[in-house]
Amino acid sequence: MGGLFTKLIVGVDPGMITAVAAVDINSDFYCTFSKRGFSFSEICDHLVNVGEPVVVATDTMHLPDAVKKISAAFNSRLFLPKRNLLVGEKKRLIEEKHAGNDHERDALASAVYAKEFFLPLFKKIDAALEKKGLSHLSADIKELLIKNEAGNIEQAIRLLTSVEQKQLKIVPRIIETKEIIKLRQRAGKLEQEKIRLEKVIGEMAAENKRLAKEAEMLSKKDESRLVNNLRKSIAAVLEEKNKLENEYKEFRELSSKYEIIADIGEAAAGRVIMAKGNIDVKRMEEMQPKAVISDDFIDTYIPVIHPERIELKSIGKFLVIDKKQLGDVLQSGETFLDWLGKYKSRYQHETKA
Repeated sequence: MGGLFTKLIVGVDPGMITAVAAVDINSDFYCTFSKRGFSFSEICDHLVNVGEPVVVATDTMHLPDAVKKISAAFNSRLFLPKRNLLVGEKKRLIEEKHAGNDHERDALASAVYAKEFFLPLFKKIDAALEKKGLSHLSADIKELLIKNEAGNIEQAIRLLTSVEQKQLKIVPRIIETKEIIKLRQRAGKLEQEKIRLEKVIGEMAAENKRLAKEAEMLSKKDESRLVNNLRKSIAAVLEEKNKLENEYKEFRELSSKYEIIADIGEAAAGRVIMAKGNIDVKRMEEMQPKAVISDDFIDTYIPVIHPERIELKSIGKFLVIDKKQLGDVLQSGETFLDWLGKYKSRYQHETKA
């Protein structure tokens, strides 16, 4: 089992050896993995390959930063026990399951404990859905209620069976999560480069002091030349540092506020693409974009948005759209033809006036 549509409760045991365990909210499927020096990006990649985390849990009542960071990456609900789990409790929780080491045992116990907490809610949901013949919605209904995105079972059913929701759920949110992880990996590399440059500046400052002492034995002319050259070198390094800091801020802003617009030739799964000229509709649909921006009507089930309905921005080398504005346009349910009809009607009215 496992895969793109599996909804997971994830347990994390951070440390020198970090362990992660995942249990399926609808079945007995579980898995564990651990590694010394397990990086944040590696953990996220592992989880993406297993399924979609809806809950991230730990075995302590105090929230570790690593657990909080993983939860935020997947927009998952955090679950902490009211007290630290004891070793005996952990062994009982996983007595019928296998863990490779103590770290994996603790991570798996965290996930199982969280699942047991939600079990009464899960049984209530499954019983209600079975009566309505909607058991296939079980995992999605549980996610909505766990994450407080719906107030009750009936509201969750309406959300998942409405026309707007069907249009929005063409591509699972996990695809978008992968893009966010890539941006954060890039931001992490920029942060490391920033630290490296700051270290270089510190070394150059020390070298500057050393050269200043040597300059005392040189003529005023030679001293001035050496100092000026050193100042130019420092200025160049500072300029490069400022450039990287700006790029780092740009990526942070993009990952939190904006949707990056892709060209139709790029990897477009789960993204908004810009379509120009003659479009191969079948090829475009195979790419599974979230929406298409186009001046022309395209006969497709994918939402088509006219450029005048949204505000496109250029940030650096990226063309972006505000995520909230995009969400409002998609949730309105207004099709391309609906908008075009209103536009023509308004234009004719203004012409007559």
